[in-house]
Amino acid sequence: RARTVTLKLRWDDFTTLTRSHTLERPVQSTAAIAEAGRALFDATIAAERMRPVRLIGLGVTNLVEDALQLDFFDASSTTPGGAVTPAGVLRDEELDRTIDGLRARFGQGALKRGL
Repeated sequence: RARTVTLKLRWDDFTTLTRSHTLERPVQSTAAIAEAGRALFDATIAAERMRPVRLIGLGVTNLVEDALQLDFFDASSTTPGGAVTPAGVLRDEELDRTIDGLRARFGQGALKRGL
C-alpha cells in the first residue's frame, strides 16, 4: 500500500513540475490511485496556466505494510456524502486482483477496465 501519490508534468518547453499528496489512508487499488492523481492534476492545471503537456507521470511512494485498519463506521462502501470508505476500497482491490489474474492467464489484452 502507498500513502503518497506523485504527479509529474512536463510542459511543451520541457519545464518539469512535480506535485505530491500524502493520503489519509494507504491505498493500493488502481481506482484510488487514479482518483488521487486526477485530483492532483486538476489542482495543478487550475493553479498553472493552461498549456500543452508533453509528459504526464503518476507514481506512488511512502509504501507501508499491506494492512488496512477498518473502524466501526466502515461497514458500508460509501458515506452519506458519497465518499468511499475502506469497504469500497477493498471492493476495488478485489477487482484489481481479479483483473490481474485474468490477464496473467489470458494475456494483457484480454481485459480492460471501463471508464
